[in-house]
Amino acid sequence: MLPAYLKFSTPDAASPAGQIVTSGDLRFTVLTSRLIRIERGGITDAATLTVINRSFAAPEFTQELSNGLLTIRTEHLELTYRTGQELSAETLQIRLLSRPYTLWHFGEQPLQNLGGTVSTLDRINGACPIDDGVCSIDGYALIDDSETPLITEEGWFRKRKDGLTDLYFFGYGHDYTACVQDYYRLTGVPEMLPAFVFGNWWSRYHNYTAQEYLALMDCFHEKDVPLSVGIVDMDWHLTDGDGREYWTDGWTGYTWNPDYFPDYREFLKELKKRNLKTALNLHPALGVRSWDAAYEAMAKVLHRDTSSGEPVYFDCLSQDFWRAYFEILHFPYEEDGVDFWWIDWQQGTDYSWIPGGGKDELTCMKPLWMLNHMHHLAAQRHGGRGFIFSRFAGFGSQRYPVGFSGDSAITWESLAFQPYFTVTASNIGYGWWSHDIGGHMGGGRDDELTVRWIQFGVFSPIFRLHSSNDTFSGREPWNYNRRAELIITNFMRLRHRLFPYLYTMCYRNYRELIPLMRPMYHTHPEVRSAYEVPNQYWFGSEMIAAPITEQEEPVSGLGGTDVWLPEGTWIDGFTGYVYHGGRRLRVFRPLEEMPVFLKSGAIVPMQAHTPYENSLGGSCTLELLVAAGASNYFELYEDDGETLAYQTNDCCKTGFTLDWQETRAVFTIHPAEGDRTLIPDARGYTICFRGFAEGCTFVGPDGILPAVYDCKTNAYTLSLDGVTAADGASITIEAPRALLHDDGDCYDRILDLLLRSQCTYARKHELLDRVDKLLNKENPDRYDICSDSADALPAAIFELLTQLLPDLK
Repeated sequence: MLPAYLKFSTPDAASPAGQIVTSGDLRFTVLTSRLIRIERGGITDAATLTVINRSFAAPEFTQELSNGLLTIRTEHLELTYRTGQELSAETLQIRLLSRPYTLWHFGEQPLQNLGGTVSTLDRINGACPIDDGVCSIDGYALIDDSETPLITEEGWFRKRKDGLTDLYFFGYGHDYTACVQDYYRLTGVPEMLPAFVFGNWWSRYHNYTAQEYLALMDCFHEKDVPLSVGIVDMDWHLTDGDGREYWTDGWTGYTWNPDYFPDYREFLKELKKRNLKTALNLHPALGVRSWDAAYEAMAKVLHRDTSSGEPVYFDCLSQDFWRAYFEILHFPYEEDGVDFWWIDWQQGTDYSWIPGGGKDELTCMKPLWMLNHMHHLAAQRHGGRGFIFSRFAGFGSQRYPVGFSGDSAITWESLAFQPYFTVTASNIGYGWWSHDIGGHMGGGRDDELTVRWIQFGVFSPIFRLHSSNDTFSGREPWNYNRRAELIITNFMRLRHRLFPYLYTMCYRNYRELIPLMRPMYHTHPEVRSAYEVPNQYWFGSEMIAAPITEQEEPVSGLGGTDVWLPEGTWIDGFTGYVYHGGRRLRVFRPLEEMPVFLKSGAIVPMQAHTPYENSLGGSCTLELLVAAGASNYFELYEDDGETLAYQTNDCCKTGFTLDWQETRAVFTIHPAEGDRTLIPDARGYTICFRGFAEGCTFVGPDGILPAVYDCKTNAYTLSLDGVTAADGASITIEAPRALLHDDGDCYDRILDLLLRSQCTYARKHELLDRVDKLLNKENPDRYDICSDSADALPAAIFELLTQLLPDLK
């Protein structure tokens, strides 16, 4: 019998009668003006594994039956059906009214689907095909829910009739944002993740002892590299010995290995003392074997004979198995200190079967989907967030974050695919991927590759270092050359500093149904260039990231990537250099930097780095990164980081406003609203105003504020102490100006590029002479030093010059 904590309570899956049109055994449900459900045979209002809500606000629509032709017309779609006929391309069609030449015929699939995601990148070197999402250049997409099992009122599952049709037609044109938002509403809204998820995770496929693992965590602490999660891979449990073979018997296990962890409870306590959350790796496919400590208890509860030593097999369709699975195998370890589980369904079958009246009436059920679903429910049993760590199992998987993308190859090709792979999953609402940062298998030592991968990891949903058991593959920052170690350390500290921004974007995903990472075409769907930068993406509301996934060019010492910046002014988040939007260009960065562009007026809240601490949230000192050029409002979200109280709006929100005018700007920290007991009574603020020209004056309530200007990052920095949550604070900026068309700034950066380049002095002088001629207006409209060059140095100079001379070609 299924325990109460595993019974899934669906929202109202039925649609209001006023949104339903029937014709014989065919039913159309107008969910929105752009989303229509099409059913024939086996009509149901029950939830399915994929679709759990059909209660949408009723759109206006008309229906007309004339000469056997049924026409349903909404604001955006026109559906026609020849009544009494079998469904076919000739009898059922839907036209997009905003795109009159787009006419869908039943049975067709869009030719230009923009992609969704896949369950794994295991053993894939580089790119791989990905499954469809709900966004398409054609303007429409489909979800076929015809074979998906139903969810019963008891929270269990039953098969559907064979041969039925249950389609969802998404006709959103190029309004990709609204399309994904309604997909969320249909298939499940992602919940808030626990706060600790947004820090740095450590994992490695390695047979650590308790002493070795704790010593490693202490080394991270001593080197001031923050972590929030420490994962123990599969060697926490018994794997081989006593007749067991590692590669056949060792994957699944539920008994701690006493040789490695003689007192595992004490080990878990020690991790807690270090403020680390803990996960254990699971490969549950092989069930519970005779050598597991819980074997007899599992067999007794499930009435299995143990005399032959036959395993208690994993049975995802047995309610009794699920109760025993959690209450005997998992909950006791959670009471001992395990915080969550890394569910790695890899060795098992892709499908199990729900029985009907005979073999031909079986319907498939993915054990992976069941694992995700059940672990999610179990994690919520005490009022906690249903956080799991597993693989993608298909439509609706966004309800069960976080996703593990599999064992990636240690190659530049794999890194080059991951940004595109991650952001494209937004087209199916799957916003919380976790990758093996640095790669897992194969490859070789490449410090530059590791650094670039870590930079992408910092600007991705989840940051998790990982590697194989190879002696030489550990991802400890101090394993790399001194330059790489410093860069990795700084970026891992940056990840923790970004927590307030990341957590607020998690809330935005829950509340506004907008993923953290979004392709450029989500916001600029009618601009061709937005589709041509697959590795560039919105990272939250305030910035665009474009990770470098190519090796550096040796002469310039720079790595490059192609970007497209929308119209407007953009400010490099690291250097403060100001860019003109509305064009494509190739940008270059040394290993210490990656391309991150702040929108005009961007406000990015961060927590100050506190040496030798790894806490996330509740910081007494916040850093605010504020970009010049436009007015903006940002609202920082904070809560307890653990419970479901956010669902009843038990939280605290602090607004920040930049009011940008021609002669003055006002930056305001508004009084906090909501439950102020969740945050410190007063905070210190370090505010970095980036992309500003020198010459500004900052005035607070008590007069002029001391502000330090750094010409290398075009930034003013100032501090405010003791800003109370109840009162807030305000700063007036006299003579604000974004740093545009500054010959000196551009020229200094070009000089620095030339200084660091590995080429002859004659070549450096030749390039600088051409720059001088351009700046002196001797040849202001053409830059002729790229075409004859095999290195990246001239192109890097061109990147800088085009911001000073936007008409330059």
